[in-house]
Amino acid sequence: MTDDQFFALVSETRKAQRDYFKCRTASLLKICKALEKRVDDELCRREAEAAVERPSLMDLFGRR
Repeated sequence: MTDDQFFALVSETRKAQRDYFKCRTASLLKICKALEKRVDDELCRREAEAAVERPSLMDLFGRR
């Protein structure tokens, strides 16, 4: 997912959350939970990707 797609997803999620808190219907809650899961999944993917790209100091200077 690109940064622009992620931004759009977060914007859509926040709109759905605002709509839910106005009405508090089960259908809106289901939509919010699905969107929040997609955001959480993308955050996990990005965190894992960043961890792979970020070498530790031990890797840079050699292990003893």
